Amino acid sequence: MSIDWSKAPEGATHYCKPHGMWHKAAYNPFRVWVWMQNAQDWELQPKERTDFWLSQGDLSGHNLLERPKKPLTQAVFDGLPPEYLWAAVGSSAIAHAYTDKPFVAKHSYMWSFYIGRGLIMELEGDYDTTDWQNSLIEREESITDVARSIEAARQVEATLAERQNQYGDFKDVAHLSQGLQSLLSVGNFSDTQQEAIQMICSKLARLACGDADHVDSWHDIAGYATLVVKDLESGK
Repeated sequence: MSIDWSKAPEGATHYCKPHGMWHKAAYNPFRVWVWMQNAQDWELQPKERTDFWLSQGDLSGHNLLERPKKPLTQAVFDGLPPEYLWAAVGSSAIAHAYTDKPFVAKHSYMWSFYIGRGLIMELEGDYDTTDWQNSLIEREESITDVARSIEAARQVEATLAERQNQYGDFKDVAHLSQGLQSLLSVGNFSDTQQEAIQMICSKLARLACGDADHVDSWHDIAGYATLVVKDLESGK
């Protein structure tokens, strides 16, 4: 019998063939929640009814089909922040994603990681626990990740090209700016004045090597000079 689990209500763990109903099992003691289609909600069955179903074999392995558990694949990383690089399934069928590589301690039934050295995120759903101790997978670079990296690199190159058109070649700007700062290093300047001089020299070098009509550079020069004036006036 083939079951379309995509139609199962949230939380369903089994499908009961004799009843034609979705079940949600609870244990200790064994109880059953049944999905009531009319109410669109779960209803916990009385123990007497559960015992009766058990005696009739309705809840046997043949009649009670367990929801297939998901395999742990690279798909679990879809939508996760890029810092989550590892994923693993524990013995309880719960899977987690990790930023640092986890490990299974000796005589342990779960994956562990060093507190303070990474982050952990629980993944939705129940996962296949077969050989769970070897379920650890490392995130692979997806086509989306590659495309994102290419786009980021393209944006950086575009920004650099724009800046070079505005300010000139960075090497030329750096050489001229450092030369101007060297000439002015002999003065007895305060920290505020020295910092302003360094920034103004950088802006002057950009104007000399690039677009001399770039208004923002002139605004910046005026701004740094104004900061020095305000600092001097506040000290009076």
